[in-house]
Amino acid sequence: RLLDDVPGMRPSLLHGDLWVGNIGATEAGGPVIFDPASYFGHSEMDLALGGLFGGFTDAFYSAYHALLPKAAGFEERARLYSLYHLLNQLSLFGDLDVANRCVHHMRVILGEEEPTPAADMPPLLNEDAAAAA
Repeated sequence: RLLDDVPGMRPSLLHGDLWVGNIGATEAGGPVIFDPASYFGHSEMDLALGGLFGGFTDAFYSAYHALLPKAAGFEERARLYSLYHLLNQLSLFGDLDVANRCVHHMRVILGEEEPTPAADMPPLLNEDAAAAA
């Protein structure tokens, strides 16, 4: 049901590991992304990972959605796509906080819980770790 009727949904080449640790700038200040794990998928997948770790500004999201507007159901799909990345993090690191977020995401997707507002759910990467990345 989450992927039904998404207008214009077609595979896009994704970065695959788009988070604050894989972005930078040239000497002239232009944007650079690196360390891809590229694959083809729904364009919203990269946004889901970026949202988990924070570091992207409102200006980034505004510019992105000016080119590719949010389709109906964006927030619900973002939760599903975030779950994929959370399960990957859980598999790699076994963190209890990540496990709890996985369970919450699954319960929301199944309609058993209300979503936690993003403002109440801190990014997985804290400010100090993001600065060091």
